[in-house]
Amino acid sequence: MKEGITFKFKFLDDDGNEASFLSKKGYFDGNELTLDEATLPVETILRVDRRFDNLILQLLQEDGETGFVALAIKKGPIRELSIAINGVSSARWAKLRKQALAEEGKGESFKVTRCPDCKATVDLTHMPQSPQVYCTYCETIHTLGQARPQGEENLRLCDECGFYAVPSYFTVFYFYFLLVIYGWNYGKRYMCHSCMRGNAWKMLFLNLPFLLGVPNALYQLFRIYTGGDRQGRIFAGLDKANHFAKTKKLDMAADYYDSILRRINYGGGVHYSRGLGHFNAGQFEDAVAHLRKALADCGNYFPAYHLLIATYEEMGNVQAVAELQKTYHAVEASEESVIPGEHD
Repeated sequence: MKEGITFKFKFLDDDGNEASFLSKKGYFDGNELTLDEATLPVETILRVDRRFDNLILQLLQEDGETGFVALAIKKGPIRELSIAINGVSSARWAKLRKQALAEEGKGESFKVTRCPDCKATVDLTHMPQSPQVYCTYCETIHTLGQARPQGEENLRLCDECGFYAVPSYFTVFYFYFLLVIYGWNYGKRYMCHSCMRGNAWKMLFLNLPFLLGVPNALYQLFRIYTGGDRQGRIFAGLDKANHFAKTKKLDMAADYYDSILRRINYGGGVHYSRGLGHFNAGQFEDAVAHLRKALADCGNYFPAYHLLIATYEEMGNVQAVAELQKTYHAVEASEESVIPGEHD
């Protein structure tokens, strides 16, 4: 990186509360992350996750264990900061992976790609070759070797329902007053439009008796119904498909999913949502079929892998679980050869 990034922050405690009144100074120069008086070499940073105005650092400790540090960013470009740290850190860890494989005489198996969205280096070593790649840093899927479908960069899993959609931030606020008892509940989540609609109407009706929470509920409803469609033309209908899948109207959902799949060559995330709908409905054979299609299109789509494992377990298919785990256990073993000591 050409220029360092300066920011102000507060440490967060284990409960997510700010640990100090005054903000501290931070700086990242591409080699070290300075947090007040502490300096972290980029080699000790496994990854950074961003949630709204917070950063969660996953760190490699001296004993080989994984530790976490949470920060509330008070001033500075938090998105650019997280992208910069993950970009440098992921490239360095990929370099270590390459060296470890070369020492084992397996250098030809090393395979990486760069995420077009967050610029992180995505390690594909030991992964099945596929036309799509999942970035474990920004959680998007991107299609290789062709023009990217419009709107694909906005798609990821919804915090609320877990379906592949276009989540947006949603502010939850409930206020209650019961004689001498009063209180409120406040928080932020990333939700798809289907979940946002349901939560916004619920928030409006539950806040009506106390009035104070009504303005926020009305604002959220205004955002939902006037905010436009970030799905784009190619993925139009995905929100409706997911809504029908969540309400177990799978035949109606299938019409919308099929329409989208006819417009794109590969759809790992769309197949995943379809599989999730069948899984929730207890239709495990159909779930397996769609989840296998998801992994065929995007070989490292770990949400599909984990859901497929869960589906096989529900079916009692121990052999299928063992066969599917072989590939992914090879990935875990390769990671352990790079990072010293035991880790989670």
